[in-house]
Amino acid sequence: MNAEWVRHGLAHLHRGDGPLADRLARCASATGPYFVPGIGWRFWAAAAHALDPSRLPLWCPEVLAGCVRFGSAVDRGGDHLAASFAAVTRVYEVLLEARPGLPAGRIDRFLRAVSRAAGREPGPAEPGLNSRDGRLKAEVRVLRADVPVKRRIAPPPPTSPAELLGEVAAACGESPAVPPSAADWFERLEGVRNPDDLDVLAPGWLAGDGLWLAAGVLHLRHPKLFPTWSTTVAAGQEAVDDAIVPGLSPLGRYRLLVGLADVLRERFRIHPLEVGDLLGRLGRRSPHAARGRFGGFARDTFHFLDELADNNSAEWMAAARDRYRYAVRSPLVELCDALAERYVRPVLGGEYGWELETAAKPGRALSSVCKNDYGQSGPYQPVLWATFYQRHATKKTAAQLFARLAADGLAVGFHLSRTARADGRRFRANVQAHGPLLFEALQATGGASLRFAGGVDAPGVILGSAADLREWAANKDLVAGVRLGPAEAVARTEELVGDAILTFDRLLPLFAAAVLDDPTPLLLKRAGRPGGGFDRTAFREATLLAEPWLDRAIGLLVAKRQLVLQGVPGTGKTHVARCLARHLTGDRPERLATVQFHPAYSYEEFVEGIRPKSDGGAVAYPVEPGVLVRFAERATRHPSEQHVLLVDELNRGNLPRVFGELLYLMEYRDQAVTLPYSKAPFRLPPNLMLIATLNPADRSVTPLDQATRRRFAFIDMPPDAAVLSRWLTRHPPADPDPEFGGHLVNWFEQVNGQLARDFGPDRQIGHAYWLREQMTRDLVRTTWKHEVRPALADLFAGRPDRLDRLAPFAPDAAATRKRRPSAPEVAR
Repeated sequence: MNAEWVRHGLAHLHRGDGPLADRLARCASATGPYFVPGIGWRFWAAAAHALDPSRLPLWCPEVLAGCVRFGSAVDRGGDHLAASFAAVTRVYEVLLEARPGLPAGRIDRFLRAVSRAAGREPGPAEPGLNSRDGRLKAEVRVLRADVPVKRRIAPPPPTSPAELLGEVAAACGESPAVPPSAADWFERLEGVRNPDDLDVLAPGWLAGDGLWLAAGVLHLRHPKLFPTWSTTVAAGQEAVDDAIVPGLSPLGRYRLLVGLADVLRERFRIHPLEVGDLLGRLGRRSPHAARGRFGGFARDTFHFLDELADNNSAEWMAAARDRYRYAVRSPLVELCDALAERYVRPVLGGEYGWELETAAKPGRALSSVCKNDYGQSGPYQPVLWATFYQRHATKKTAAQLFARLAADGLAVGFHLSRTARADGRRFRANVQAHGPLLFEALQATGGASLRFAGGVDAPGVILGSAADLREWAANKDLVAGVRLGPAEAVARTEELVGDAILTFDRLLPLFAAAVLDDPTPLLLKRAGRPGGGFDRTAFREATLLAEPWLDRAIGLLVAKRQLVLQGVPGTGKTHVARCLARHLTGDRPERLATVQFHPAYSYEEFVEGIRPKSDGGAVAYPVEPGVLVRFAERATRHPSEQHVLLVDELNRGNLPRVFGELLYLMEYRDQAVTLPYSKAPFRLPPNLMLIATLNPADRSVTPLDQATRRRFAFIDMPPDAAVLSRWLTRHPPADPDPEFGGHLVNWFEQVNGQLARDFGPDRQIGHAYWLREQMTRDLVRTTWKHEVRPALADLFAGRPDRLDRLAPFAPDAAATRKRRPSAPEVAR
């Protein structure tokens, strides 16, 4: 029957009445009279294309995406299928009229390349990983690196409605609360044991929350047959299955999802429990989902400005106006908006209170390409600026943070021109009065290593001292920042925004010195001196660890960004971690966040979750950020300041559940993921480090899996007799025995040696137990009896006498021990 109906559809498409777009919609739309379930729109598009391959478009997702990037066609969503095909056809007609000899196949290949573009440059000629199969294989590799298949296999869940409802909502995450009628689903779905039984689901049941709830219940009962459903899974399904057409019912979509899961299992050897996560990842990775983001400059951006300098005339510009808008003006507007949205307004305005011009319009934050020099030179500017300056001033009279676009590349940084007289006088006065402090503030954030020049075209130098800073400030035109050549790949990606923000933040002390009469408080803060700092000497004094230990820890953090201090209880892991964090953050409390994991700690507390709130009897379910997201937002607003998140007792939490997509972001700091509740993009900023502590001998928690371990660097913190010895030297014991300290250190080494031989190195006792002021024998005995002995009791179950033999300084041991008589005494 289906084959016969397909023949009717093909006949209608070939010889039917009305425009081709309408005939195509009657075949491909779910509400059309010739629609056949399971026959995707790619099939009908290929049939329509075959009617006139030299002029008609190959109507496929890649061609549509290429047209959408140019703003030339509507998407195929909703009921606009016919309008979408008609719009794409008009694009081809216009192009073929302009280039009569151009075959439609060339347009197909070009638009496909545009759809794979990263920014404003066409993608690779060969699809590679951009093809559907390539994307799936790549996503499967990443998915299994994060969560191995073996960890997904779990015992069957409970089957009572009360126990299952919460698991369904947690698994699908599509509703803030389980509907009151949810219990009815367990009766409705009692007889559904295979995909052929889905006919029992009435269409009205699947409205609203019905589909995700039904799919969730079926998945929990029969996980190998029925995948979960959510909006992100649906988006991933649409990305790989062209049988999803406008007007398809929810039950029809889910039937196709079940069939797609079978295909994925057979073709890609995907485990049934991986299908939901895989499609969810694909659904969150639409390259054009986010709007208002910087799409990057193109190589043609710099070619255009170079040609404009040589062909500076109204006639040439009129012919190249569309090229100018696409390659130059649009990306410059996007860059200006992104910098304003992510740094200028929230940090310079919100935190420091400066009102800066941010409107991406000519005469405001952007310069105009049109000159106003009364015909003295060419009518157009070959150099364009995006500048942020105080609103009470003008561009010519104010200090600026800028991005300058020219044929020789892009420059980003701080600019103080000779016409900004008031800001110039203030700046030079502050340099003379606070030169060393200003240089220290620049050096603390990496600003001193940028290019400092006496003009936008001057080569520039790197500052080495406050004297160099004063010498540079004597120039009439002051520029500091970085310059990217036309060949630099970062200028053509969204990463340029992050690099520009980092440059702005590093040069913030210069901007403050130009706009503030007294920048001392800000400079002290940026130099890390408000709280007295916590330098290397302070770290050694607080931890009694040697200089090489600190160098090794910092080196691992710089390379990996995540560090774990592991050791037995009492080795000072948490104390050392806090001291290391204080040193890295300049002892600034706002740059340090601490959290302790425990078995009940959840993803919703750490990343984000839904929090029910009651207001006047009405219950709302807003999405609220967790500890990590809030702290990452602060780190993003201050990219030149180091931030540290300290996680105590790392392995006491259910790490795969708590971390979620964080495991991916830990390894790929330059990538972003879409959070499941807020649907907002999130990435770990590069200036956010994570320091954790764990006790590997704690058998009450689940050991770290390899996927988690691979994200961290590890430093062992064993019991250290040298630390105990240094402590006793700096804090002399109060015991009257002058040899007491040496005896305590010797006993500590001997008892740990015995424990290591009998039970392994993970069962030793830490030195921190004995780091007490005014240490005496009685205090040692008390610490042993009430702190150390209970911790070791499980090792000596049934043999307390063996444990007591390890006790330090047993009272009156020499007096109560029977003296063994010598041989002469026995003889007498």
